[in-house]
Amino acid sequence: MTVYQAVKTAVDRARSGDGPTLVEATTIRMMPHSSSDDHLRYRSQEELDAERQLDPLPRFRDFLISAGLLNEESDQTLRDSVDQEVEAAIDYADAAAPPDPATALDGVYAP
Repeated sequence: MTVYQAVKTAVDRARSGDGPTLVEATTIRMMPHSSSDDHLRYRSQEELDAERQLDPLPRFRDFLISAGLLNEESDQTLRDSVDQEVEAAIDYADAAAPPDPATALDGVYAP
């Protein structure tokens, strides 16, 4: 909710003509960087357990349930839908042709 409010304030400010706003948002990383990364080599299990208590996703889910905006059934339906969407995106990416190496720097810098 704090991020929403900060971004809403920034958007309102920009729309009113008061210029851009830099919003710095930090969060925790619960998973390794990649499937080949063993983050337990440089992070303790205790650190991960402590950060799990701060994970914004289950905290927001709990907030929505307590506010009566979500229930267990609708949460599971949403999760199933997202899982299907992610699997479809993975299938699409796996079936795609490899990118042209000549385009590797396209869109990286624009003057």
